[in-house]
Parts: sequence; C-alpha cells; structure tokens
Amino acid sequence: MSTADLPVHVKNIKKSLEAVWPSIRKAGSDEQRQLLGAMYDSLTLAERLYYEIPQGGEAVWNQWRHDVIRPLSLCINSAELLLTDTESPLNAEQRDYLDSVYNEAMQLSTLIDDIHAQSV
Repeated sequence: MSTADLPVHVKNIKKSLEAVWPSIRKAGSDEQRQLLGAMYDSLTLAERLYYEIPQGGEAVWNQWRHDVIRPLSLCINSAELLLTDTESPLNAEQRDYLDSVYNEAMQLSTLIDDIHAQSV
C-alpha cells in the first residue's frame, strides 16, 4: 500500500456518507444528523492532510499521523455509535452505507499506520 491509495479510501467513505445523508436528514434523530455532519467535516479536514505527506524526521511523521488519525478516529467511532444505537435504529440501507464507512475508515487507518511505520 502507498500514499496513492489514500484518495481511493477517502472517496469511498465520502461517497457512502453522501449516500446515507438524505435519509438520515429526513428521518434520523438529531444525534444521528449531528454525528454524520461531524464525520463528514472530520473527513474533509483529514483529506486535506492526506495530500500533505511530510518530508522529514520521525517527529514530523509522528505529528502528521496524529493529525490525520484524530479526525479519522472520530469517523470510526461515530459510525460505530450509529451502528449500535438501539434508540434510533437504522434501516437496512443506512446500515449498509455506515458499515461501508466504518470498514473503509478502518482500512484507511491501517494504511496510515503502515505508511507511518515505513517512514520513521
């Protein structure tokens, strides 16, 4: 895996978030809407950082990893919260999209860890 794979994962996550948004906006709870909005905003922030792959020593790489993992972790944790919410359960289509978000975000997190490990 390489940094070239980053945009593919980000694109897949954004595509799933954009697909699930209309149904959550229409029939979801306030918490679901807030979490989904935060996920999208965090992913947009992280996406900018993916294209700024650092050149430098271990400290620079450690900071980069921290900066991209933090918003990605918010996406992972929010997806997990939405998937396990029993008060406002998701329909099958919403669950499929959020499963995709969760799985892609986990793969992206692993990819970032691999890139970081190879670079320090």
